[in-house]
Amino acid sequence: MSNHEIDRLQALAETELIRVGQVQQFDSMLSHIVELATDLMPASMGASVILWDPASEKFSLSATTVPGLSADTFTKRTRNEGGVTRWIVEQKEPFIVEDVSRDPFRKNRKMQDHGVRAYIGQPLCDDQSARGVLFLFDDHIKSYSSEDIAFSSLLANRISAAIKNVQTLDTIHNRAMYDQLTQVYNRHMLFEIGAIEFARYKRYGHPLSLTFLDLDDFKLINDQFGHVIGDEVLRNVAGCILSATRETDSVFRFGGDEFILLSPETNQASARKILERIQKCLGTIRIGEADEAQNITLSLGSIEASDEMRSFDDLLTAANTSMHHSKRSENSA
Repeated sequence: MSNHEIDRLQALAETELIRVGQVQQFDSMLSHIVELATDLMPASMGASVILWDPASEKFSLSATTVPGLSADTFTKRTRNEGGVTRWIVEQKEPFIVEDVSRDPFRKNRKMQDHGVRAYIGQPLCDDQSARGVLFLFDDHIKSYSSEDIAFSSLLANRISAAIKNVQTLDTIHNRAMYDQLTQVYNRHMLFEIGAIEFARYKRYGHPLSLTFLDLDDFKLINDQFGHVIGDEVLRNVAGCILSATRETDSVFRFGGDEFILLSPETNQASARKILERIQKCLGTIRIGEADEAQNITLSLGSIEASDEMRSFDDLLTAANTSMHHSKRSENSA
């Protein structure tokens, strides 16, 4: 075994030890991989990792050692259809070109224009699909050995494993923080964020408002239209609340048909403006057939934090009490 092959194996072993648990670590690993590929292939023009987002059907440059290649210039020049990158993603197969003048994709001349004369493209595959491509570029015609191809494949496998790991961790993190039906924060996050904001209010005295929102007659909606429509209503209500709020506000699903809006740096006058926007949005939602369509309404209880409150629980309880008073008033009217 040559010294070069030993260097490659040692580099792969070190890469195997990289534990990717965060996006920042993932980005660092991608940079590490393209540097290894550039040095140990060697790839005379550098290496790039191109990631593919199947939802938006767009490619993005995530790491590169190619001189003068930036994310902006890459995005402007990469074609989503008809090019070699898309072919590799769709076929989930490597593509090796030892002379770009004979490249089946030579009608896309951007590689030749950039000075590329040979390249390897390795797919970044998971069990179902390809999530991108690892490219290794050379500025001269090159005969790639079987060891070159195997090494580039192993590097691609490292990246693919890291992508899967990060995506799995993101899914776990998302489920721990968000209500899966409505995609607003869940009840657990309410008490975490609420405690932080209440402590900030106590320390600095800046206004803090909390609104309890309860969907009216939601049981009747489920009984009349079914739970599928009921779930859609909850998603629409959450969407209205989110669309009416600001970046500093936080929205939570408290449980069932109850939502919480937490608004730092917000007094009751400002909170009312947010609630007016929510009500306006709700007025656009209709349930049922056109001739018998029903509107969606909410009972609201909004409270501003005050000195006599000792904890976030006190603020939440006061808003809940206010909401129930509002609901009783509406029912007795």
